[in-house]
Amino acid sequence: MTDVRQTSLIAYQQIIEDGTKKNQKSIILNLLKEYPDGLTREEIRDMASIMYTSVCGRVKELLNSEKAYENEHNTRINASGKKALVVKAYG
Repeated sequence: MTDVRQTSLIAYQQIIEDGTKKNQKSIILNLLKEYPDGLTREEIRDMASIMYTSVCGRVKELLNSEKAYENEHNTRINASGKKALVVKAYG
């Protein structure tokens, strides 16, 4: 039986190879540019129809590459009633 970490690693490698990862980042960055007031990860998930875990991973990559940013003081209440950070694109 394959453990979960190995399965996750295989799946991650697959999305890199088939271009899904690059496409998801592009979709998310374009959405952020379209909404200058920013979006929460939940809003991105709903608009882009990308799994939440994938949204989180791609947003982290955009933050790390300084194509997007978030500020702890810029939050919105999400559907579950919790504060969620708003992510914005630079420029």
